[in-house]
Amino acid sequence: QEINNSKFKKVAKTKAIGNIMLNISKYVDESKKPKDIKFVRMLAGAMTGGNYSGLADFHHNSLFIGMMHFQDPYNWDIDRIHKCNIHYGMPDGRIVPFCTFNVIPELYRDKVQREFSDSPEEWEKKTGKKLADDKHKRNLTKEQIEEIGKQYDIYRKIKTKPKLEPDWGNEEVGSKDVPVKPAPRSSMKHPAGHCGTC
Repeated sequence: QEINNSKFKKVAKTKAIGNIMLNISKYVDESKKPKDIKFVRMLAGAMTGGNYSGLADFHHNSLFIGMMHFQDPYNWDIDRIHKCNIHYGMPDGRIVPFCTFNVIPELYRDKVQREFSDSPEEWEKKTGKKLADDKHKRNLTKEQIEEIGKQYDIYRKIKTKPKLEPDWGNEEVGSKDVPVKPAPRSSMKHPAGHCGTC
């Protein structure tokens, strides 16, 4: 705000960056960061570089984790639409924000898809091909398929049963010989006069 409202934008920008640089160490806990990463220096490079090369050191030593929720008719937020940075280019030249395109499908997505798509029958008539002929077919032997499956089995957790741990004691899980004791009743009295157990 200060930079946009200033008559001398370059001076205001320099002052704002200076204030950030003076206070940047307040936001970095040196005791919790990896010792070989100079976080303050990386942020300073990102702030003063003026281009993407200033961010290079920061990007090489950090992982950005971003989250967003997709809007629907119940949580539609016009302000967020104005800030959207993912857009669809329409065949008629319009540029439409991602959430607008997908949340109001009858105006954008479905209408465009109906207008510019062909039914399978029309496509087959236009191209002279059959969709069934274009399907991918694997030319692998049964042994090759099994070998590929073995490679993936290493990473599949559903192939191995988890070993169940007992909730209490050392008894076997599922043993019917071990009686289960009920939890002891509370001796506390409820202020309203009830026994105190639920």
